Amino acid sequence: MDLNTRHDIETYIDCVNNYFSTNVATEHSYREPLQHLLKQILNRDVKKDKDKIIVINEATRKDYGAPDFEFRRNDVAIAFMETKKIGDSDLLGENDKQHKEQFDRYKNAVNTIAFTDYLNFYLYENGEQTISSTVGRIEQCQIVLNEDEQQLSNFLKIVSTLGNAEPQPIRSAKLLAETMAAKAKLIADVLGKAMDSKHNKEDQELHNKLDAFKKFLVHNMTIEQFTDFYAQTIVYGLFVARIYDKTPKTFSLQEAADLIPAINPFLKKIFKHLALADLHDGIRWIVEDLVAIFRVTDMKRVMHNYGKDPLVHFYEEFLEAYNPKIREDFGVWYTPHEVVNFIVNAVDTILREKLDTPKGLADNTKITYKNQPIHKVQILDPATGTGTFLAAVADKIYNRYKDKGQEGL
Repeated sequence: MDLNTRHDIETYIDCVNNYFSTNVATEHSYREPLQHLLKQILNRDVKKDKDKIIVINEATRKDYGAPDFEFRRNDVAIAFMETKKIGDSDLLGENDKQHKEQFDRYKNAVNTIAFTDYLNFYLYENGEQTISSTVGRIEQCQIVLNEDEQQLSNFLKIVSTLGNAEPQPIRSAKLLAETMAAKAKLIADVLGKAMDSKHNKEDQELHNKLDAFKKFLVHNMTIEQFTDFYAQTIVYGLFVARIYDKTPKTFSLQEAADLIPAINPFLKKIFKHLALADLHDGIRWIVEDLVAIFRVTDMKRVMHNYGKDPLVHFYEEFLEAYNPKIREDFGVWYTPHEVVNFIVNAVDTILREKLDTPKGLADNTKITYKNQPIHKVQILDPATGTGTFLAAVADKIYNRYKDKGQEGL
């Protein structure tokens, strides 16, 4: 370890000790010294401002359930750090009554994060602890430097990893669904806290949006249902946009709003309203992290291995990982193509052979009902879900016209 870095750590420990010795310091008291140390180590040899790692610590972030520190490179969040009071007894997040729920939520939702009580540091990558370090300890009511060179070296590795973190590409549909679900859960949780606190105009605007949804869409929508809807719209909207993106290296939130196809005008309009025009600042770090993951993930490869039409069926996988109860309540279940085709073919056969309708599902003749002309054959799917049955019916009708040389109809 070079002398400058060691001096920085020694200065940090002295500063922490000065606060600690007052007996009135709070957990927040130590954040500025830690922020200074992190910036010193990460940017000591960086010449250009644009290449520097920005270490952000904003007290208001805590109100929305965000980690205390955010590491940014080129204005993109790359890693995070959560701080607890000195001597915290659950820094590993193993106690259900202390930090387990919060820590698990963070570890599932972000790739690179460290947890610390300002003396002990634990680094997690992709949900797994990879390295730990103790830079100081309490002796006779004083904070003293840990002279163990290995521990100090480990601390440098942790800081370096945070500053050099990169979004990790996803290689399977299952992991993609789980990652999207973890992000959506965190978004919903943050939005719920914001709506409870009404901390500022941005929080109040969430209530205005809920009132609009209740007026025009779902009259009895609750706050929990609204935050679920908001989270799912952003996360799944990004997924749909990324499927259609031909230039993934430049994928962005702004670009996503234009990439959602016009065949889904509702999703396109709501996504623009929630994710682009009025994205709540409390969830921006989560959305940016997901955008970065989509940018480096080979979606064509992931979806090829998935084996099913992603736009039709992947929502079921996502919802199962996000909230199985919602999936059950709303009946979002995948019906295998073989079953769908059997049912559609059976209905078509009955129409042709039993109900005097030679063209089956493709019949477009009209009959009179209550003095009004209506189509003899009408398709109704009362539990549309992802539209599997309607798509199969459309294919059936298309192929019937195609077989008769009327492909353009």
